[in-house]
Amino acid sequence: MIFSLIFCFESKAQNKVILNEEFSNNDNNWTINSDPTHIFDINNHKYIIEGKEEQRAFITTISIENYSPNFIITTEFTKISGFDNNGYGIVFGSKDENNQFEFIVSGNGQFKIIEWNNGKAVELVPWSFSSSIDKWDLSKNLLSIENSDSLWKFFINNNYVARVNEKSFLGNKIGFIVNEKIKCEINFLKITSLDFIDNEVFIDANSIFKLPIFEVNFVGKHENKEILYGESAVLKLKIQNLNSFDLKDLVLNIIPVNSTDGLYFDDFVIIDRIEANQVKLISILIKTNDNVETANQKLNLNLYDVNNKLIGMQQIDFKIVGFYTYNEKTNKFSNQNQKSYKPKNLIRKSGQSCTRGCSYISLLVLLLGLLATII
Repeated sequence: MIFSLIFCFESKAQNKVILNEEFSNNDNNWTINSDPTHIFDINNHKYIIEGKEEQRAFITTISIENYSPNFIITTEFTKISGFDNNGYGIVFGSKDENNQFEFIVSGNGQFKIIEWNNGKAVELVPWSFSSSIDKWDLSKNLLSIENSDSLWKFFINNNYVARVNEKSFLGNKIGFIVNEKIKCEINFLKITSLDFIDNEVFIDANSIFKLPIFEVNFVGKHENKEILYGESAVLKLKIQNLNSFDLKDLVLNIIPVNSTDGLYFDDFVIIDRIEANQVKLISILIKTNDNVETANQKLNLNLYDVNNKLIGMQQIDFKIVGFYTYNEKTNKFSNQNQKSYKPKNLIRKSGQSCTRGCSYISLLVLLLGLLATII
């Protein structure tokens, strides 16, 4: 592959704060009101948004001039209570509720990046699991968006989780979104403009791009690449850059071949940089829950460069051993067919799934049934 650029730019940024909102007052005219469906309020240096109705999004924005093209947006949410299977987060580049971008996370550990254009939604990044997210009630999550090098870069708790090619803003508004019955506190919102100083880094136009050497290994607690229910294992990756220039903003997409019910891993891993002629070592955690089924699993690992060109592929296979096919008495694995229990979908439309409270209801019903039998 012939490298087509004659030179590229290494950029150093000088930062200028555009907005530093700490909610000590309402000088920026955030929405403050309440009715039976929602609450918007500022109290004790927190902006509080509480949705009280299903199948609705609660959005508030303010206008900010001149925070494009290069910027960093940072905010921190505390999820107080509510649904874990829908999202809350940042609204940016907004004209109105039908024309805007959203970066949202859910209480059960997923994130999504979406564009609304004339009321039609386009998923720039679909719902994706990330171990960077602090989950459940009373969790805190720091969300950041950086626009640099013609990319939107998305961070959760300072971990680089996704990137999207830079897009034109639909408007100059910025704010927050809370979906359905969720209560959140926003601790601050900061916008920093980046003024870049470009330094040319020359690359020989006749140099041949060399594909990186890409290796992956499964490291678990058992032999023969097995992982039991309720356990974790690690994918150990080794990526070697054979070029005389750095590789930046690589995306590793992990795609399961079989069903992943009860199996959790980061769908996307962003690699910020692999320096010239250097090796990058990466560890990716995979987990199973108690409801996982026995199965042979394969994961395809696809590595993409900053232009979304495929530059590496690997496949790893391993065995998952579920609770209902494990014989505790003999400490051996059994091939007997057992009843399986699949967990509910993590993300759902209103009224189509059940939150963690359902498990407590089921337990109560079981206990009442046992009590009736004894009586």
